[in-house]
Amino acid sequence: MTEPQSEADDRIYSKPDVVSKYDLDFDSGCKQPIKEIPTIEIHISEDQSQNLLTDNLIAPGITGIVINRKIRSILQENNVSNIEYYNSILIDEIMGKKETDYKIGNIIGLIRCVDFEKSELVIDDHDGSIQFIDKLVLKYDLLKDIKLPIFRLGEFSQIILVHNAIKNELESANVSGINFYKPEEFVL
Repeated sequence: MTEPQSEADDRIYSKPDVVSKYDLDFDSGCKQPIKEIPTIEIHISEDQSQNLLTDNLIAPGITGIVINRKIRSILQENNVSNIEYYNSILIDEIMGKKETDYKIGNIIGLIRCVDFEKSELVIDDHDGSIQFIDKLVLKYDLLKDIKLPIFRLGEFSQIILVHNAIKNELESANVSGINFYKPEEFVL
């Protein structure tokens, strides 16, 4: 889960122009239909800046993950190959600085594996989508043959599932901006 770990962690709520112009969706679990996406400018304005950039940026307006070189290196060292990366530039409007260490990550892989009978969910009556999660139980028998170390939950694509080995590597490196939850302890 992308979460602040301190009040000083920056939060970026604006949606970059390129994301809107090309109608990009980095949390669908699917490849982007456009091959050549220009560098995505992410503006940090005075009302969004807390003065601390996390390794995994808290940037809900962008949808996908926005991660720095530290996280990308860990993922690469652990053979995570199902992420498309897009160039971005952070523009700090207060300090007048530009940061090019971050890329937008589009995780490819959407797997439907929620055990609806054992989970405690609030489901929308109109479209059947998950609205709230009190307890999430996965169908682990379906996941045992999945070879993806990281993927999105098919029934709720904003949730990213990560293999325990990747989680351990990221935690060992003290990455910021990410908290991990066991599915059955996750509440939304």
